[in-house]
Amino acid sequence: MLEKLKSFFILLFIFAGVFVLTVKLTEIIKGPREQTPATSPAACVSDKTPSEIAVLESLSLRRQQLEAKEAEITATLKAVKDAERGLDAKILTLTALEKSVKETMNAKETKDAAKIASLAKIYSGMRAKEAAKLMADLDIKTAAAIIGNMREIKAAALLSELPENKAKAITEIITSLDSKP
Repeated sequence: MLEKLKSFFILLFIFAGVFVLTVKLTEIIKGPREQTPATSPAACVSDKTPSEIAVLESLSLRRQQLEAKEAEITATLKAVKDAERGLDAKILTLTALEKSVKETMNAKETKDAAKIASLAKIYSGMRAKEAAKLMADLDIKTAAAIIGNMREIKAAALLSELPENKAKAITEIITSLDSKP
């Protein structure tokens, strides 16, 4: 976009230069500018030499080309601005969607934490041997989450009743959770 703006201003300066040059040539050839409606430079100077008329016509043609280029740049600039507005709207939509997803995830995490706390309370109320039998069938992460929410005395009693490899894996998971920031 910066390149298009740069091109636009360069063309604008060229257009202004061609216009000033046309006015200067007309003043040199014909004298000060008259207050008549402008037509083509060749029509304004009927007593000019063919080379002067050719220069004026080429300048007029260049002016038309620059005006066309200016219109093209203006249209492109408008299209870019329209695209920016569309992107801004999409960014707002995505931001709102991201916020909604985060809220949903937070609600789920809160609900899951409440379930784990409830299960920890239930397992804490059981005798260690019975709780260990049930805990042996749970996956490691769930068991670690439940034991991690229990009081140390109850958790120690439960871990002592679990098979050694499962108790070790649960302990490692709980330790890694505690060390995370």
